[in-house]
Amino acid sequence: MHSKYIFGPFLRKVKRGNVEISDDIYSDTHFADFYNRSINEKFEINDLDFYREKINNDDVVLEIGSGNGRVFNVLSREGVNIYGIEPQLEMIKYIDTSYKDKIFNIGIEDLDTIKGIKFTKIIIPATTVSLFSEEQFKSFLIKTKDLLDIHGSIIFDFLKPSCIKGNCDKVLNFKTDDSVFFVSNAIIENKYVLNIFMEGNGVKKVGYSVKNLHTIEYFEKVSEELHYKLNILYSGENIYFLELENCEE
Repeated sequence: MHSKYIFGPFLRKVKRGNVEISDDIYSDTHFADFYNRSINEKFEINDLDFYREKINNDDVVLEIGSGNGRVFNVLSREGVNIYGIEPQLEMIKYIDTSYKDKIFNIGIEDLDTIKGIKFTKIIIPATTVSLFSEEQFKSFLIKTKDLLDIHGSIIFDFLKPSCIKGNCDKVLNFKTDDSVFFVSNAIIENKYVLNIFMEGNGVKKVGYSVKNLHTIEYFEKVSEELHYKLNILYSGENIYFLELENCEE
């Protein structure tokens, strides 16, 4: 039975047969490599520069979802005292060897296993927060109370729902040296779903990722409930950058 999250031309590819299916594109070798090459596409601002501006020399930083090292490696080389969490071993291979000992191979559900470090900044780049459901994000905020410095904050970005809806059903194609990729998005059961088809070196594969649609209203509500002060750092055409400051209860 095909996943309900495979749609349109990608579903037709699967039904024709002889196509592998990956439900975890971040740990799949082919799709992780593609992600590594394509993530540098930006919206209206450079998110790396944005996070860099918000970090001071004396900050102790934790990055959620260090992924391909796009942010983590750069900030580490610049002397930032940054740690990261990344649950996918396939992605950790992109982290510079010199800094791999500062990567925790865990997901956000295991944050309470980090001991003896207080972070002044926790950052969640690349709209990674959309991988977390509302319940997961609330649990994350509860656990970070024990990790954050008393004056620490969480900074993250997420796509505006209007941007997501406006980009659905378009099929984009990308070529690498040895493969071709087709990418599209759809909203299915109030989830933001990414489908990817790749073909190259005798391999045909369809992968999908399921993300959550978040609103500013949700973040305002959960911040107030859990004693964080919400600041809108940037509100553009497509994307928000928010800061949640740790507050005394």
